[in-house]
Amino acid sequence: MNFNSPPQQATARNDRASVPPHRFRAWTFLLAAIGCLIALSAPVRSAEPGAADLAAAFRIVEQAVADGDVPGAVALVAHHGKVLREAAYGQHDLERNLPFQTDTICWIASMTKAITATATMLLIQDGKLGMDDPVGKYLPEFAGRENFKGRHHPFTIRQLLLYTSGLPNNPPTRKGGDRIGGALADVWLTQRLTDIIEGIAQAQLLFEPGTRQEYSSAGYFVLGRLIQAVSGKTYPAFVKERIFDPLGMSDSTYAPPASVAGRMAAVYQEQRGARRLIYRFNPDLKIQNDAGDGGVFSTTRDMAKFEQMFLDNNGTVLSRASVTEMHRAHRPGFVSGSTNNTEVSTAIGFTVKDGLFIHGGSSGVTGWGDHQSGTVGMLFIQFPEDQRKGDRLRTAFRQAVQNALGGTPSPGLPPVPPSR
Repeated sequence: MNFNSPPQQATARNDRASVPPHRFRAWTFLLAAIGCLIALSAPVRSAEPGAADLAAAFRIVEQAVADGDVPGAVALVAHHGKVLREAAYGQHDLERNLPFQTDTICWIASMTKAITATATMLLIQDGKLGMDDPVGKYLPEFAGRENFKGRHHPFTIRQLLLYTSGLPNNPPTRKGGDRIGGALADVWLTQRLTDIIEGIAQAQLLFEPGTRQEYSSAGYFVLGRLIQAVSGKTYPAFVKERIFDPLGMSDSTYAPPASVAGRMAAVYQEQRGARRLIYRFNPDLKIQNDAGDGGVFSTTRDMAKFEQMFLDNNGTVLSRASVTEMHRAHRPGFVSGSTNNTEVSTAIGFTVKDGLFIHGGSSGVTGWGDHQSGTVGMLFIQFPEDQRKGDRLRTAFRQAVQNALGGTPSPGLPPVPPSR
């Protein structure tokens, strides 16, 4: 679907003058009769939804900004590939008094995992990876090394995708005291993937692979390294070639150029009532960390195109079989730290429920698609906090969109772990 083109306007010709009057009347009655028969036999269809139907959903976001619950936000809702409504509220940089715009570029944090999972599935459908292959088959640093209770326990690509590998959440070399675990600190953004992977390879597993589920950002770094090793390209280059470029995601990147500095949202945190800046884009810093767990910066428009790709399911990026496999409920429930949400199931790159597929990030972003209603929704804030205000806002927005457009009722999802 084209998210950029305006709807086409239908045109009609008036050829009435060229038809004799008596024949015109006869044809008029005949066509009217046919029209009545079609109307009686066809199922009644409701009018196509429009922007007005989403007024209540967008008021929720606007009010949250007005009340000071979040500094700013940008929201978008599309239906069957057409953007029905998008709006921005508040500011994306408080100190510089810069307003949120619909094209503001945000750090999407763990929403990146859905992109990494998609890139992995591309290599599986290309026949270059096997879902149940041990990771050590491709990355020798994970082969044969003692990693749990004095023994070597291999883990597979499937287990990395579904958080059952036993790897810890954070890579050992990432450290930080803020709400996002140092994920945007200069010292972290300039680390190289090979050094990060070596630290993960030396870490002990938390449990024997396959025996339970535990959210792991470290596992998605390993997937990024696998993509690099098997494709022969850097992980960001592969994603750009196979996902971003085919979908027209021109504002999505792992290392934003200096030219977009004015569009980059700052990230704030709130802990115990204190609000402070924790990240502002530095155009002079060269980002080298190809973070497969949460390294992408993007816009609501770009990520709506990504979600729409799964609804269209037309082979533009993934095969139909790959989409089905990704959105299958692989494991009941979703485990994040000590939280186990039994309303949803873990899929590849997403959590799912009855046709709804969703992912979020610790920066405050969320995105979803609904196979039942054909809806795509995006809500981006850049404000991790500990009072669950953002979680309540995201859930209320999704539910209001569902009320307007139909589809799967919005589940209450667990918060994303602070690291991502």
